[in-house]
Amino acid sequence: MRSHVEISFLQTEVARLEKLARRRGRALALTGGAVIALGITVAFGAGDVRHQLRSCRAKLVESRQALSALARGPHDDNVAPTTARLPIRETGLRFGVAL
Repeated sequence: MRSHVEISFLQTEVARLEKLARRRGRALALTGGAVIALGITVAFGAGDVRHQLRSCRAKLVESRQALSALARGPHDDNVAPTTARLPIRETGLRFGVAL
């Protein structure tokens, strides 16, 4: 039969290990929650960034085409700049200035 001291020591050790396990469990839960929240934020943010990049690329292509048409000058009347076919609101031009 085990002595009272050994049982007391084991009970103390079990209580300490349970406390440590709870603390680590809380830390893991907080870390896991933060990682999940960050992952969701990054996923939604990446979609928004992709949309903005596509929009910027489209405007860049449009601007290059318009500048190429302007660089060709008035002697080439057969080719109109692409921005001439679009309303001002869609091209991002206001008062003759690109936004």
